[in-house]
Parts: sequence; C-alpha cells; structure tokens
Amino acid sequence: MSTIQSALPSHPVLPWPILTSPLRRRGLAALIAAGLTAGILAVVGTEPLVLGAGAAWFVLALATHAFDIRRGERHRSAPLLVATAFTLAALAAHSALWGQTVRGDVAVLLLALTLAHWASTPLVRLVLDRTVPPRAIIVCPAAEIVRHRHGRSQRVRGFSAETLQDPGVVVAAVLHDVARGGADRVELLPGIPDRTVQQLAWALRRDGVELLLHQPTGRVRSSRTELLMTAHGPGLLLTPPRPGLLTRVGKRALDVLGAAALLVLLGPVLLGTALAVRREDGGPALYRQERIGLDGKPFQIYKFRTMVQDADAQLEALLREQNADGRPLFKVSADPRVTRLGAFLRRSSIDELPQLLNVLEGTMSLVGPRPQRPAEVALYDGDAEHRLGVRPGMTGLWQVSGRSRLSWEQARELDVYYAHNWSPLLDLTILLRTFKAVLTSDGAV
Repeated sequence: MSTIQSALPSHPVLPWPILTSPLRRRGLAALIAAGLTAGILAVVGTEPLVLGAGAAWFVLALATHAFDIRRGERHRSAPLLVATAFTLAALAAHSALWGQTVRGDVAVLLLALTLAHWASTPLVRLVLDRTVPPRAIIVCPAAEIVRHRHGRSQRVRGFSAETLQDPGVVVAAVLHDVARGGADRVELLPGIPDRTVQQLAWALRRDGVELLLHQPTGRVRSSRTELLMTAHGPGLLLTPPRPGLLTRVGKRALDVLGAAALLVLLGPVLLGTALAVRREDGGPALYRQERIGLDGKPFQIYKFRTMVQDADAQLEALLREQNADGRPLFKVSADPRVTRLGAFLRRSSIDELPQLLNVLEGTMSLVGPRPQRPAEVALYDGDAEHRLGVRPGMTGLWQVSGRSRLSWEQARELDVYYAHNWSPLLDLTILLRTFKAVLTSDGAV
C-alpha cells in the first residue's frame, strides 16, 4: 500500500473565479445579507439618519463575521448583538453632541435587523448547501478510503498510519488539494492524530477553509467548536484559530489602557528600582535584548538589569559547561551572573515591569507567549513556530503554570495551545492567575 492514496475527481471549471474560491459561499452569504438589509431599510424609509444607522450596523456586523455561514447559533448571535450595541452607542453619542434624544424608531430598526438576520441565516445556509455545496477534502486513514464515496463536490485523501504521524507531509498534501480544487472545507475522519489536526487548523487559518472533525480532540477549547450534521455523521466545526477584527481591536485597546494605567500606578516602584540598580554597580538600569515577536519580526525588549554588566559575553561558556547550548529556553542553573538585587527582582517579577513600554509601542501584549531570542527560535521544530502567530506577552499560560519548573516541551505545549485558542476570557483568567503567581513567587528564579 502506498504511503498516500487519493481519490481526486476533477472539478468543472466555472466561469467566475468567486465561484471556485474558498470564499465563494461566504461571499454569496454576505450578498444575501446585504440584500436583506437593503430590503428592510427600503420598507422603513430612506431618511438619512435611518440609512446611516442601517449602513453602520451592516458594516459592523460584516466586520465581526456575523454573516459567516460557517458559524452556528452561538458564534453568530454575539456579533449581531455587538453590531447593535455599538451602533446604538454611536447614535447615543451623536444625539448627545447635538442635544437630541435617541429616536425609538431607529432602535426598533436595529432590533429588526438583528432578529431578521439571526432567523434567516439557517435558511441561507440550507439554500447554499443545496445550490453551492461546500467543496470538501476528506482526510482519513488509507485503509478507510474505499468506504467513503466521492463526487464532484468532494475529494478523499487517505494516508498510511505512519504518514499520519508526520504532520508536515499531511499538511503539504492537503494544502495542495485545497489549492488545486478550490476547497472550502476539510473533513477529518476518525484516526487522525491530535497534533496533525492542530497543524492543519493552523495552516488553513488564513485561507478561509473550515475544518470539520469527526473525532474529539483535547487541543481545542469548546468555545471554538460547533456541532454540525454531515453526510458522515455529526462533526465538530472548528472556527479558525484567528479571532475576528473586533476581538483583536479589543485586545489591543486593553493592552494600551492597561499598560498606561500600570505605568502610572507603578511609577514610584519603577523609579526606585532604576535608582537601586544604578547604585549597585554603577551600570545602566535598563537592559535591552533582541527578541523575536509577532510573525517572526525582531524587536528590542526592555527589562531591569539583573545581571553583571558583561553577562551576555559569559553566556556561551556557561551553557557549554552545563550541556545546555543545544536546546531552546537557554537557562543556566544557579546562574553566577545574577546580582544580589537581581535575584530579588526576578523572584518578585519587578524586572519585567519595563516591558509595559513594549506593550505601549505594540511589540508585546499583556498576555501571550514569552518572546524568545533568535538563537532559541532557530531551534524551533514542529508546531513550536505557532507561538509566533500571536503577539508575545508579559505573562502567559506557562508563566502561571509553573514558570521555570516547566521543561521546554511543557512550555511549548502551553504557548501553542494559547496561540490556537486565545480569547478575551482566557486573557482575563491568565491576568488574574498572574497576580497570584507574582505574590507567591511561584516558579520564579
């Protein structure tokens, strides 16, 4: 049996590219939503304020993926409510500036738009499923390939048990099929390893291709899944590991406001620490080092200096002595370069506070994977590079789960899990756990 078996029927070439791309179904759904919105506005009236409110509502709903037919009830309702709330807030601000009251008919219009789109999306999904069915690539063990039918709207790709353990080969083959056939769904039948599932989800996140699982996985939060019935039985539809625009904007706003507030509140601590570091040995208070950030871009990280002034020059020799120069998370046990004050700053995490400046300038976030040095990133393999898909943070899952007690493999697993599953609620949970970890010096060195 060959390593990879396939049943790949040819698809007819349609005259319009939009009908052969992974975006075609969502594009058609958005057009239907625009038509429904225009119809409701035409019934209500063409007064400028009404038209402006309706247009603003539609743009916000579109930006938050409210018309994405890949989403189920839970993921579709929240964007519609957010669009309504923001539009009402904008109307209230407009009325306050002009000394007017918010008109009730406009509020009723927004409610009508919300209810109409919420109720119509299942019908839109049904119509599109029958007229423009999703083109699917079905991934399964090679031994199962003959059991699954294929036709014009799907392909079947089978892999040997050995190949399924190599995510790189599976991902490359599936991406080739997606590009070749304009697929907008990848279905994974039982027997696909969790790590391969995770690699596929990451590789497909920017191509508008949905991932449907027919098996449970422990690498995805339940908030990213939606139950969906298919020809192969019930499956879990995964939202891409890339939150919507509004969520990303909200995270950035929280970073800026939070960092600015902390800099003001902790100003005396920052000033006192800087003076103490300078007084200890006359060297600079701040230490700058190149780290790798979002999408692999280098930046300068700020910390209070906790080591002697020529610490970097001594690192290579110390790592060789401890046989730690060939693995990531370069750590020196009982590091002799750490000063007496530096040891206290590390245990209390005060040395990390200057990174609030990194958060303000946008190279870091309050929550995210820890930024690592170029030499450490060069040793990444497998899914470790997924850490670079989100902005690095001052604190993260591995910092509140043991910090220096964790191995490189454990820290990687936590950071990759965060990169795939981050959400405002998860960020808030990590921030709350960070306060506890800092107060108890849990895992600090």
